[in-house]
Amino acid sequence: MHSGQVGIIDEDFSLQRRSTLRLVVAAVAMPAWLQGCSDAGDGQKGADGPIGKENLAVDGAEEGKGFRARLYTPTFIEKLNGRYFIVDCWHHRIIHASDLNTPLARWQALDEDIAGPHSIATDGVLYVAEDTGRHGLRAYRETARGRFERVQEVSGVGVRPHRTLFDAQHQQFLVVGSGDQSIHLLENRDGTLVRTLEKRVPELGAQYCRSITLHQGLLHFVGNEDIVIYRVERGAVSATGRVIHLPKNYQGSNDIFFLGSRRGIFTSTPQKVFLFSSLDELANGTAQDVSAAFRGTPYSVSRFDGRLWIPEITEYSAIRSYPFGGDSISQASAQTLFDFGEPDSQSMERKRQIPT
Repeated sequence: MHSGQVGIIDEDFSLQRRSTLRLVVAAVAMPAWLQGCSDAGDGQKGADGPIGKENLAVDGAEEGKGFRARLYTPTFIEKLNGRYFIVDCWHHRIIHASDLNTPLARWQALDEDIAGPHSIATDGVLYVAEDTGRHGLRAYRETARGRFERVQEVSGVGVRPHRTLFDAQHQQFLVVGSGDQSIHLLENRDGTLVRTLEKRVPELGAQYCRSITLHQGLLHFVGNEDIVIYRVERGAVSATGRVIHLPKNYQGSNDIFFLGSRRGIFTSTPQKVFLFSSLDELANGTAQDVSAAFRGTPYSVSRFDGRLWIPEITEYSAIRSYPFGGDSISQASAQTLFDFGEPDSQSMERKRQIPT
């Protein structure tokens, strides 16, 4: 959710990095413009020891006070393996519930010391989320229904990893490094994440890249100014040569979500949403502007339970859903799950406690 220029990394990284990664998060000094978007007592046995097997669930009914009673910049909501997950980015937590209508104070915490996470994905066994402010990933496993443990931390996942997807066709996780324009592929090998590729996307230049979208075998890098399209294979990505330059009014990209083979939704910063019938409409600036339906900045789009879900962040925190087809995105068609509006002092203080 930040933008700016960072140093360029080598296009292809050392083969040594493809081995199983150490389960430790490196402390990285952050420039001031990236701050703000170590799990104490986690039972690590030194640099290479296993993560402690503590249970991460928190009784929300008892803990639902202060910042836990609200959302602040909820960047993502998704249904995974029958459970609902909310990524509460600037509260540095991920929460979950079996019933979507559970009062927020009773949602359980998957993790409450994760630095500005943006999304979560699963292969059915491992649940993987970004530890964005620490430039890493965390992996969790469900030990009993609704009970999770953290089983791995992966360090050095680019600069500010920002979106994680699971590619079911090739059985791999895809993660984008937003600040260094890098793509990372990881596989679950016997319960351990192993990185198989780490590569820079040179077509992005130095522009910030908040998201990636996988559609019809193609990976769309959602850069601040350009959409760059790659092919995906197991353990590899390659350029198609197609780059879509966005008009000035569309820049600040957050996410692309496809509703069919060509139609989709495009969200951008600040407070912009467009419906397109093909990517060409984004290139020539003729997509339908439905921004008036939103009070906050719309972020990552998801689809489950027969509805489209679009969280609102930054200026105004809310989670609303819209009709499945995406043809009607308006205030009248919206159903509100949570609406907390502008942040209060407790939320802003919580944001400052951990790097985003």
